[in-house]
Amino acid sequence: MTDLSVIIVSYNTKDLLLECLTSVFGSSSGISCDVHVVDNGSMDGSADAVAQG
Repeated sequence: MTDLSVIIVSYNTKDLLLECLTSVFGSSSGISCDVHVVDNGSMDGSADAVAQG
């Protein structure tokens, strides 16, 4: 069972998106967490940055 589910919708906010993901994963230690990122066709490399993880 998942303790926390997070859905992040992003468009051309790569730096903010990476900061958000860092915060979510840094704050969720010890709990089960599902994170979904929805990219709305960003042209700033957001999808590539998330894929590289």
